[in-house]
Amino acid sequence: MNENNGNSHSERDDFWDIDKLVPKKKTVLNQFATKPHTALYELPEKNDTEGDGAHRRLTPERSVSDSSFVDEESYVPDWNPLIKKVSIKRSNDKYDFYGNFRKAALLYYDYKTNKCDYTPFFSYMPQYSQMSTEQKNYYFYWRSELRRGKYPKTDYSYLYLLVYEILNLPDRIPADEGLKMLCSLWRAYRRELPKLGTNFSFWIQDYCFVHRLACPSEELHDFMFEAISSSSFKEFYLSDFENVGAGGVDSMVAFLSDYDWRRGKFIEESDADTYKKHMLTAMKSLILHLARCGELYGTEADTQVIKRNAFPNSLCTHSVKCRLEIEYISLKEAQKLRSQVTAAVRYTENKIRAHLGVKSRLCVKDLPDGYKRIIDEYFTLVSDKDERIRARQSIPEYEKLYDAPIEKLSFDGADEIERASWETTKRLVVEEEAEEVYKTDEATPKPTADEPESGGDVDTFGLSEEDIALLLRISNGENTDDGLDTEAAVERINEAFSDVMGDVILYHDSEKYNIYDDYTEEIGQWLLKITK
Repeated sequence: MNENNGNSHSERDDFWDIDKLVPKKKTVLNQFATKPHTALYELPEKNDTEGDGAHRRLTPERSVSDSSFVDEESYVPDWNPLIKKVSIKRSNDKYDFYGNFRKAALLYYDYKTNKCDYTPFFSYMPQYSQMSTEQKNYYFYWRSELRRGKYPKTDYSYLYLLVYEILNLPDRIPADEGLKMLCSLWRAYRRELPKLGTNFSFWIQDYCFVHRLACPSEELHDFMFEAISSSSFKEFYLSDFENVGAGGVDSMVAFLSDYDWRRGKFIEESDADTYKKHMLTAMKSLILHLARCGELYGTEADTQVIKRNAFPNSLCTHSVKCRLEIEYISLKEAQKLRSQVTAAVRYTENKIRAHLGVKSRLCVKDLPDGYKRIIDEYFTLVSDKDERIRARQSIPEYEKLYDAPIEKLSFDGADEIERASWETTKRLVVEEEAEEVYKTDEATPKPTADEPESGGDVDTFGLSEEDIALLLRISNGENTDDGLDTEAAVERINEAFSDVMGDVILYHDSEKYNIYDDYTEEIGQWLLKITK
């Protein structure tokens, strides 16, 4: 009985056991042998998701190591002396994520439809299976028009789908033909779809690396500046200096020079087209010289290596997926070359200013004599050509009647003309008027030959008396390196004269501030007037 009582008490105590009251969960076996994997998604930037249809991939990027690629092949691209070696590793991944896309692309390659209305289409990674019937009809119509050399309206998704066909069908589309198609697409739609540049600059260069093709300079010459500007690996597009065109020279100058000639003070006041023409032509002569003599490919800059997957942000099947390793000479790190090209650009602008009649000059330092000679030779040819053009221009016969007789000037003859003029004046005016004519102002002294004439109030260009006093001390060669106050004053002076003359006038030589030699005379005359 005691046992029964004990059991009854135990059962009554179990009433308060919460664990026994809560329903137990069923045990579920995990069918995967590995632990859960966290994937990192790359979301588009805010501007990329707005209504223009530009996009970046939203699919998870699988972590790919070098061990996932095999069958390495290497070669030296003889068409670009800046690139020392290109290595290609083919994918060893046995899982082909986009294998069905390639099968569909082969099936639809020759498919055509009749003319139909434009139907918008948007996808982050466009594929045939994502399109409606109307979208498919328009895509195949649009593609057939492209093959005929016409470029109807489209959007990013249609265009990227065609690019994926070019990249993934090397057995149907020859490499040289595929490269021309990529360049044509970029040229035709780069204004309508301005965000194409970031992807196309990668895809074109990777397509060339994989298929061992040279940079398509001729295909891109009309927008080479845009191609180089949008690329993060600019050395690829800076290979063919003989056929790079004005856009390539412009990009080369912008890439190698620390001075932006397009923002010069006098380019807007002068003929901008003439300014641009002479700058790019002169600099092309210099860059061709640097390329031919090997200075552009010197050993000053260290060799750099790029390692990345080919065709980023694109749909790549197993057959074309690969990894690139590019060994190259970085022009960005060639500091000595950058300094010399910067000086050459400033010197060329000075020659253009002289050609256009602008007196102001930029200060030029560290310009090699060889660079200067090449630029001088160009502008000598320009001057000779202008002289020949003027010589060929015939002067109308009636204009010759207005020419002054070519006679030797005589001061005695001038005095005789003046005396005869006064005699005539005496006969023509009455006596009272004659006295006023001959009357001179004795109170107004005439300036002497050694004393500069007063020109009224001299413009201070917004400088304070302290700034002017400092500039006077610098002009006299005094030591003016007095710390932050002096540095701030020098900055104000340089800013003021930069607005007026188009260049700074003061520099520091590690001991004191000085006036550039080109501006010593002008600044001295200005100080003489303003301190009188």
